[in-house]
Amino acid sequence: MIKINLSIFYQRQKEYKKSEEILKYLISKHPKNASLYFRLGLLYKDMGRYEAAISEWIRATELAPHIINPYEELGNIYISRMKDIEKGKYYYQKSIEMAPKAKRVVEDLRWVIQDLEAHR
Repeated sequence: MIKINLSIFYQRQKEYKKSEEILKYLISKHPKNASLYFRLGLLYKDMGRYEAAISEWIRATELAPHIINPYEELGNIYISRMKDIEKGKYYYQKSIEMAPKAKRVVEDLRWVIQDLEAHR
C-alpha cells in the first residue's frame, strides 16, 4: 500500500518515470493484481500514452472483469482521445451492465449517444 501511495505521489508531481518504475515493480511481484494494471493505465493516460493505457486497462478487465473503473476509463479514452465513438459506447454499456444505477456512467453514455446522432 505504501508503494502504491508513493507511486501516486510521484504521478501527481509529474515524476512519471519514478511512478512507472514502482508500478512495474509491484506488477512483477503481484502479476494478478488488476488494480496495479488500472493504476498503470491511469499513469500512461497522464503521460499521453493512450495506447499503453488502453492495454493496461484491458489487462485489468481480463484479471477482474467485475471491476467497473477500467471499463469507464476505456469508454472515456476511446471517445475523448482515440475518437472511436463506437468502442467508447461499447465500454460505457459494459459499465452500465455492471452498475445500472451508476449515474455518471449513464450520463457519459447519454453524451455518447447524442454525439453519435449528431454526426450521422
